[in-house]
Parts: sequence; structure tokens; C-alpha cells
Amino acid sequence: PNEGFTVSAKGKYAGGAIGVTVGGDVSNVSVNNLKQVSAVETAGGFMGSNSASGLLNSSGLNLLGWNLVEINGLLKAVPYFVTDCTSCYVSYAVGNDAVEPQVTANSAGGFIGEMYGGSLDNSKMSGDSNAVRNVTFIQGMYYAGGFAGKITSGSLVQAGDGIDLLGITVDLNDLLSVLQVYIPRIISAGVSSGAGGLRVKATHQTSSVADAVEDVDSGSAGGYAGLIRGAQITSSNVTSLATKMDFTHTEPENGDWAVTAPNHAGGYAGQIDVGSVTAAGDGVQISGIANIGDLLNVLNVVESRLDQCD
Repeated sequence: PNEGFTVSAKGKYAGGAIGVTVGGDVSNVSVNNLKQVSAVETAGGFMGSNSASGLLNSSGLNLLGWNLVEINGLLKAVPYFVTDCTSCYVSYAVGNDAVEPQVTANSAGGFIGEMYGGSLDNSKMSGDSNAVRNVTFIQGMYYAGGFAGKITSGSLVQAGDGIDLLGITVDLNDLLSVLQVYIPRIISAGVSSGAGGLRVKATHQTSSVADAVEDVDSGSAGGYAGLIRGAQITSSNVTSLATKMDFTHTEPENGDWAVTAPNHAGGYAGQIDVGSVTAAGDGVQISGIANIGDLLNVLNVVESRLDQCD
């Protein structure tokens, strides 16, 4: 078999091309002959994470040391901290068996461990547009997916998950402007498995995370993603999940199922729901919502949409 190369991090992030990025454009980049990627927190075959966590804090709109007193300053800054990828893919080494997972971390994905906003568009690639190729086994402790462990919109209310606007009154139009650039968009970025099909496994469910906030979504796995929240995905298929006939064991815990998880498991996604701004409670005050139509405008932006995805 073709041995391929290995990427390992003792810290938070690991990726075949990029560990973690905040903002920028990544175009026409490919990772080939990858054997394994591993990290403690987040790992992906192409990228560990595009997290923009901590860009703002509740003490006064401080963005990486820049004091953005007005929301207009925020609107101008946000696009620069969102990562957009075009015509990118990862191809795993051919010939390795699926006994050992190719990606391992708390959140593990064939392409990216955790995707917060940003985009991937492979629609202009000639021939094969799949973002993940020859993948056979992804294993995350809490989240796992053939493409991503988690795909979520940048949070407007949760510190550590994206933009934090706690205690700030945001005009409806301003909010929609921020959301438009902070919703994950994926186009023509499928997942194709290697010989024997794809297995995805999340091993644990936790009731809390480091900041003591209950994580009821953990323990989720899917052929494409463990968790999809407030994302828009188009023409991105999962090809050839593993079947029982591909394994010699009969017990589920020994890998007799293509997707396994202690909480949510699905052939495409373990769990799909709307973006976190709809669950903001009193964390964000939105002015300018005069009727149900205005509210629906917000909901239409943050709802998860899958179009022509199998």
C-alpha cells in the first residue's frame, strides 16, 4: 500500500494543509497522499478549523485590539475574518486499510474539523469536484463527519464560537448584513470513499465543555457532518458509505455499521438545525423587527438548507 504522510499536533489544531485560519482566501490548493491527521481538539484532512472565536468580547467591541465603537466598523471588518476556499480538496493515500482512523480529534472531519462560517466552492473544478477523496474512516471523540465534524454559522451570542455581541443593540439590517457573510456555504464539495466504503464514528457524549456550558449536541456523527447548524450546502454528496458486508464483525461496537455515535447518527448528518442567532434569548437585542415578516427574514438567513445533496 501507499504509506502517505502523517500530520500530528499535540495542541488544538491539525490539518493536511492548514491547522487553523482566521480569514483570507484559499484557492486551487490540494492535499494528496495523506495517511493520517490527528490533534487533541480539532483536526481535518485539509484544515483543522477556520474558527473566528474571540474576535469580539462583551467588554466593548474589541476586535483583535481594534476598538470598533460602531456597528458599521464591525460590518466592514467581518468579511476579512471569514475564510473562503475555492477549488480545494484532500485525497487520502490509496491502499491503506480502514482499521486505523485517518482523522482523529475531539472534532474530526475528512476536510475540516470545525467550520464556522466561510465557504468552499468547487463548482468550477473540471472533472472530479469532490472535496474529500479516498476516505475510509473518520473518528472524533465528540463530533465526526466525512467532510466536517461540525459546520455551524458564526455565533452571534456565544463567546468562543464566533462573534460575541452580548449586550449590544443591533439593527435588523445590520444583523442581516453580518449574517450574510457569516453563514457557511458549501457548493459542489462532496465526499467520495475509498475501497470498502466510508465509516464515521463519534465515541463519546459529554454534558459539559471547558467553559461549563452544556453541550447537548456532542456525540454526533454523519457521513457528511456530525452537526450542521445554519449552513447552506449545495450539490455535495456522500458516495459509498460502508455496508455490513464489508466487515467481518457482527457486533456494532466492532465497526459493523457505517456511522455510529452515542447521541445522533445519520447517513448524511447526525443533527441539522437552525443557526444560533434564533436561540439568542435575551443575549442580543435586535431593533427594527416590527412584524413577523422581519423575523422571518432573519430565520431565512440562518436556517440550514441542503439542496441536491445525497
